[in-house]
Amino acid sequence: MVNAARSSIHVRADHATRIALLLALSVCGAAAAASTYPWVSKFAFSLPLSQSEQSLHLWVLRFTLVVPCFALVSSWLVFGWRRVNLWLHRWRFVLGALVVLAAVVLDISGSSLGVWNTILGRGVGEGLVFGSPRAIRSDEYVVNTPFAFAQHFDGYQYFNHLIGDNPSDMFMIKDAPVWTPAEIFRPFHWGYLLLGSSRGLAFYWSARLVALLLSAYQFFLLITTPADARSDPHDKESGQPWRGRRGVAATGAALVAFAPVVQWWYAVNGLVEMLVSMFVSCVMFSAYLSERRSSRRFLYSCVIALCAGMFVLTLYPAWQVPMIFILLAVMVWQMTVHWGQIGMHGKDWMSLIAVVIIFTVLMVSVFHYSFPTIQATMNSVYPGKRVSNGGGARWQWLFSTLSGLALPFKSYSATALAAGGNSTEVSSFMALFPLGLVLATVHMWRNKRADLLTLMLMVIILILGSYIFIGFTPLLGQLTGLSHSTPRRALVIFELANVILLIRAVALQQKKLHWYWTAVIGALCLLVQVLGTYQVYRGYIGRTWIVLIAVFAALAIGSFILTSQPLVRLCSSMTVLWMGAMGLSVNPVQYSTAPLTKQPVVESVLRIQQGHPGLWITAGRSSNLTSQLLVANGIPTLNALSVTPNMRIWSRLDPKHRHTALYNRYAFMSVSITDAPVSSERAWINVTVPDRVDLELDISQIHQLNVSYVLAAGNLSTVANGGYHFMPVGEAVSGMTPYRVVSDE
Repeated sequence: MVNAARSSIHVRADHATRIALLLALSVCGAAAAASTYPWVSKFAFSLPLSQSEQSLHLWVLRFTLVVPCFALVSSWLVFGWRRVNLWLHRWRFVLGALVVLAAVVLDISGSSLGVWNTILGRGVGEGLVFGSPRAIRSDEYVVNTPFAFAQHFDGYQYFNHLIGDNPSDMFMIKDAPVWTPAEIFRPFHWGYLLLGSSRGLAFYWSARLVALLLSAYQFFLLITTPADARSDPHDKESGQPWRGRRGVAATGAALVAFAPVVQWWYAVNGLVEMLVSMFVSCVMFSAYLSERRSSRRFLYSCVIALCAGMFVLTLYPAWQVPMIFILLAVMVWQMTVHWGQIGMHGKDWMSLIAVVIIFTVLMVSVFHYSFPTIQATMNSVYPGKRVSNGGGARWQWLFSTLSGLALPFKSYSATALAAGGNSTEVSSFMALFPLGLVLATVHMWRNKRADLLTLMLMVIILILGSYIFIGFTPLLGQLTGLSHSTPRRALVIFELANVILLIRAVALQQKKLHWYWTAVIGALCLLVQVLGTYQVYRGYIGRTWIVLIAVFAALAIGSFILTSQPLVRLCSSMTVLWMGAMGLSVNPVQYSTAPLTKQPVVESVLRIQQGHPGLWITAGRSSNLTSQLLVANGIPTLNALSVTPNMRIWSRLDPKHRHTALYNRYAFMSVSITDAPVSSERAWINVTVPDRVDLELDISQIHQLNVSYVLAAGNLSTVANGGYHFMPVGEAVSGMTPYRVVSDE
């Protein structure tokens, strides 16, 4: 008894010592990181932070956010790799919920709102915790986020009355939060509806990342589950279902959730929602087929229906259509896995019919309310008329995806062979092509049999590759639906299919390759990735980045093909941590929404609007952007972004419809004001920017549009004609002065 008691005391003492060591390492590491971050920001992001921008509050936020990262790495050293990872696996959903809760409480998001400070001539570092605001992501900080905030001032109605002096559909085209039953299909908007704009933005950014990471992990657990899992469906270590290979699944989840294309497109075009809905629906479909209890089947079918609605309402067929190929392949594979054991009963059919009916009613309600919007969009020059039959892509793009490692830290400069003209367009999934195809082929050759999911993924890669690099006939493009995509967008899903194939191929390798073949395959894949990246981006990436890319490629490839478990663990952990650091560096960590809601110029306009309400227009420098700033703060603005063309405005300016091709599209409106009379034939200065109409107006035309106020970047005091003049109603703030349109009488 005495020896047992002493042993228990020693165990408790050892455990307490380990915890103390973990806390010490985490706190010291986080404190050092938070204190040195201003220097790191200057080095990593070329963004020096002024002393006035470094408050104690920001230091505390940095410390708080970095502590868990140091705790994770320290826990591997203190408690061991296997023990910590099993704990993370068991508590992953609770930990995910805590991350979202922390983001909401701390009021942090990944929005690039700080760019508004740059536009208005102020310091960009206000509220900047980590990273750098991305000017290239104007679709987020100029469009999506301001529209979401504008909804707060209009009661989250289906049609917003602040944008362009015309009820604008907020649900269909730009997925702003709306109080409508179909909002059930957009769970990441619920934070706006329940918590308000600032906390809602924090929920929107954090919940989507957590959901993507967890759903990708669950999906990869599913496709790495061994064939005999049906007879023993629970993990012996964790006691939970889906006996997948946790290490491989975690690496795959990192390759997806932190991929450059996901992070650079994070807040626009619904890529995150598409991926989450695909992954969750696949996992739920597998659970549905293996479940026997009708109550749980009903729950699973409800989740699948929610995912279906989320997927459909992203309304971006360029990614949706090719992604459907992957979704169908996984579901067909699951049907074959569970065939003969599904056992549908009467209750199951009734609940399934009920779910389908509810889903249909909700979707019909959306298309009923938004039918005019759909018609206007389909008849527009962009995006309604876009059709592509593929072809024309460069084969070098397949081997240059690792360039994404440099994009967050090095200003992008276009090259002749690159896939796009900016960092967003060239971003992609890091598929390590052709490693997945090679391992899948080796597996089939060694086992003398084919895996159905592997075969279907290879067929999808062949189809998408043919569309991307060769092109389809118009008929074949319509039959496959790929005419609604483009080669560059389809390439993203091509890379995603290769990532999934790679994870599946690694999971099927029951016997490790001989060291000779491991070395040959690894060396060849490493060589083509490094040389491909250098060839395509040698005008952008220097020697230092080529070396870093080679190191990352070696670690990532090693995590999939090495035979030594210690080396696999080292490579996997380094790959996941590197992917996380790179992915999270794309978007900033922004505290509060002050750059959007607390601008002095906005406060000036609000004081005028509260005293004498009226319709506003912005003019002069950056007027196409500042119009969105006003809308975001509840100020009705005529030249706010036209998601669908506002023909009521354009018919007044162009009664003979001579310029329809210019404004019948998704477009910003840049306004300049002249003191000389302007006819409708001279109204458009140029359309050099695809999504912007540059408009020149005189004061009589502004009055004709029922505009009461102009916020102008310039002096309008001397502008007068047609019996009207401009009267200043406030001081110049951030280079802009508010004016009232006044009659000479």
